[in-house]
Amino acid sequence: MIYYYGGAFDPFTNAHRQIVKCLMNRKGEDDIVVIGVTENDEKEFKVSQHNRMSLVRRSLDEEWFKNGLSVMPQNERTWRHLQTNFPRDAEITLVMGEDEFQALVEGKWVHSDKLIRDYQFKVFSRPKTGVPSILKNPNYAHIKYQVHEFTDAKYEGISSTKVRDIFYRNPATTYKEVQNYITIGAFKCIKDRGLYWQNGEEYAKEEAEFLKQYAIQKAVNNWGEPSVTTDTIRSRSEERFSRNAETD
Repeated sequence: MIYYYGGAFDPFTNAHRQIVKCLMNRKGEDDIVVIGVTENDEKEFKVSQHNRMSLVRRSLDEEWFKNGLSVMPQNERTWRHLQTNFPRDAEITLVMGEDEFQALVEGKWVHSDKLIRDYQFKVFSRPKTGVPSILKNPNYAHIKYQVHEFTDAKYEGISSTKVRDIFYRNPATTYKEVQNYITIGAFKCIKDRGLYWQNGEEYAKEEAEFLKQYAIQKAVNNWGEPSVTTDTIRSRSEERFSRNAETD
């Protein structure tokens, strides 16, 4: 069995990690778990795909990668991606949260009908919410799915959006402030690469260079004093990191 867990992971959170942990603990000896990091025109991603793949890798146990876990880019819609990258006769279970599954069965995914026809599903439900009500509809009785309910309430309310908001509000965020949301590995990756409006390792050097060039333009064009350099430096830093080859 191939368990395929796709998502933006922008960034990868402890809730995402817990889903992967459940899969790794419950899978058979010959089963594999594949995490697909998506890139498409449907969402505005906050950081590049290769940085999001690094965040995923930094969040997971090394031992899992030796035991059937892998991470891959997904640059097509899910059905097309699976058809292109896996054997047609492979037994594949799609892993997703209940909200995504409900959108799927309501036909809101591209190729919803083909995904339901060709694959089975493992749905992770939030604590106390139970099975999505749409699953009680007899019209969907033909869908092959299993539901796994989180029993630990500490994962309730964790989202990538909330993580980004914490970093956006405070560029000096410490790990203590986000330890319930992301792993220390993901935190260090965010800090080291200057992601989500963080100041990367080369910030001081780039800021000094920016101010030097600004002073030249200021004298020529009679500009005023720069009000803030953070956005300019941050934008250039993010562009530099996105050009780096994947090293993780």
